[in-house]
Amino acid sequence: MFEPKAILRFAAILAATFALLMWPWPAWHRAYASYIRGVGDAAFSQFWFWPAGSVRFVDLRSPGVFEKMDALVPVQLPEEYRTNDKFRPEGERDILLLLQNRNTPGSFGILRTSSRGIAYWPTAALIALVLATPVVWRRKAWIFVWAVIGIHLFILVRLSVYVAANGFFDRTKKYCLYECGDFVFGMFRRFEVVLCDNPTVSFVVPVFIWLIVLFGMLLWSTWRERIASSTTPRGARRARRMER
Repeated sequence: MFEPKAILRFAAILAATFALLMWPWPAWHRAYASYIRGVGDAAFSQFWFWPAGSVRFVDLRSPGVFEKMDALVPVQLPEEYRTNDKFRPEGERDILLLLQNRNTPGSFGILRTSSRGIAYWPTAALIALVLATPVVWRRKAWIFVWAVIGIHLFILVRLSVYVAANGFFDRTKKYCLYECGDFVFGMFRRFEVVLCDNPTVSFVVPVFIWLIVLFGMLLWSTWRERIASSTTPRGARRARRMER
């Protein structure tokens, strides 16, 4: 059983850290958005198992977003695209996704997403959980490392499903990479709505990642202790017991 003081301390650290991370720090959020764009460019230079597919991440809030897009596509963009709403930020949506299929030159897709909603919110929730975890700092550091790896995998899965359901798996698109059946595509679209459009997922999944890492570290420590005790001579074990 956990002591009430420990529970209150955990809740207080969790609430304070999460509030601090969710505070609208403009410079911090711009830096994180830039980081996510870099991660996206590296991770989606090839889309899954299709070398012909790629996704580029462009800053929607930059003044020269049209010129950047024009330089990334193999054809010249029509001038009327300058006034296209897709090239403008909308609410939290600050990243433009450029989808291309090298097997269909000249065709491309444009999507928009939010660096905060799809990536920063779950990351902030996870960091707050890790910092509030009542363990020694050395173990907390390892929990942080594995939890951050887990949350990055979750973000990449989210982005993959979003891009596939709204672009690469849609056979009505000229740049389609994979034509799946209507039933499979319908399931994919419904899964995308739950995974990417539901804000609750951004805060529920980090809890599960944190719990998995926490119990994984506990099992690892238990296994190491058993291995160490099994390799220790009996005389040494008796001496340790006598010292205790």
